[in-house]
Amino acid sequence: MTGKQECLYNIGMEKALKLESLQRAVAIAGGQVALAKAIGLKQGHIWWWLNKTKQASPGYVLAIEEATGVSKHDLRPDIFGPDPNRADLQPNPILERREVAA
Repeated sequence: MTGKQECLYNIGMEKALKLESLQRAVAIAGGQVALAKAIGLKQGHIWWWLNKTKQASPGYVLAIEEATGVSKHDLRPDIFGPDPNRADLQPNPILERREVAA
């Protein structure tokens, strides 16, 4: 796999993680309506995130984490970085060196 392919793969994995984490938060809360109420929104916002943006809005990530226990690092790794407690989500030092060398 080339460096560009690995980068695209990692972007795809990050997108999948964001959506799966949001889906997990919805399930833990007891559904879209329950999550929306817990964070002070209407159900339509949750639906939009799940079906259109495929990620939680950055301004609500901390509220979702507090309401459901789903990590902000999983909900928005692009903003909060990888979860320091999950070794499988840590940056790959080999890829980082390759990017610097290129």
